[in-house]
Amino acid sequence: MIFRIEYRGEPVVTFAQVDKVHERPDGTARRTFNDNRSRFVEGEDFATLDQPNVIRSLGFTRPQGGVPAAVIILTKRGYLKLVKPMQDDRAWAVQGEMID
Repeated sequence: MIFRIEYRGEPVVTFAQVDKVHERPDGTARRTFNDNRSRFVEGEDFATLDQPNVIRSLGFTRPQGGVPAAVIILTKRGYLKLVKPMQDDRAWAVQGEMID
C-alpha cells in the first residue's frame, strides 16, 4: 500500500514509492536519481530531511526501529524529472494527470 505524504503542504513521494508504482526493482529510482543528480535542484525537485522529528512526523521508520538519519523526498517536479527516462505506461499516465 502506498500512503500519501505531504511536506510543507505539497504532495511528495519517496524512491521506494516510485519503484513500487512503476513496478521496478527496489533501488531503481534512487539509482536513477543518483545517476542524474546534477539535473535535480534541491528545494525545487527534492528535499533532504535530516531532522528526526520531521522524519518521524511523516511516518518514516527503519525496519530495525528508530528513524532513518536522512530521507530524500521528491516533489511533483522532481518526480516528473525522475520518471522521464522510464517511458513506461504508468509514467506517461501520471505525467498526463499532472499536466492537467
